[in-house]
Amino acid sequence: MVDPSFRRDPLTRSETIAYWTSLAVILALFGAEIVINYEPRKLAAVFFIVSWLVLVAIHEFGHALMAWICGWGVRRIVVGFGRTVFETKIGGTPFELRTFPIEGFVEPYPRDLHSPRMKDALIYAAGPGIELLLAFALVLLMGKATMFTLTDHLGILFVQSFACAAVTGAILNLIPMSVASGDGRVPNDGLGILLAFGRSDADYSARFDAGEA
Repeated sequence: MVDPSFRRDPLTRSETIAYWTSLAVILALFGAEIVINYEPRKLAAVFFIVSWLVLVAIHEFGHALMAWICGWGVRRIVVGFGRTVFETKIGGTPFELRTFPIEGFVEPYPRDLHSPRMKDALIYAAGPGIELLLAFALVLLMGKATMFTLTDHLGILFVQSFACAAVTGAILNLIPMSVASGDGRVPNDGLGILLAFGRSDADYSARFDAGEA
């Protein structure tokens, strides 16, 4: 997700307890389902979840990469929500990894006002775009017969799950909608692409001035 005003406040104590309790129950039920009458293909669900967490980071770096290609700056890249557990800089851009890496955001800003709407839309599209590109590359690499065949081979199951998670994430992000944040509701990538073409010159000028400040 890309939005320069996006913020996510750290979880309160009660929210943290509720989160971990719910997570523990879900994981216990999930583990029981896999263990009972175990067969390798049941691990596909685990592989899907692991792939989703990895793809969150790839998705956000897709936004950042497109911003750099378009000549825009990036204030920071954040993967996850909750408390920050790791910080570093990537090419001079602050990077934060937070407690729950199931979503993220990038804060881009224009360094020039040449075709800002097109650049803004491309930056929004780059997150789901890189996921679709990865899925397509895996299909080419593995072959359609392998990718769309039921199997108990763990390696193939992981690749299939990764590609499925990538396509699912891209589709969900491209369906225009707004999502809740600490500052109200913000557009997801699909809605952001549409809104980019409707933003005024004054809006982009303000973001340019804020980035230069």
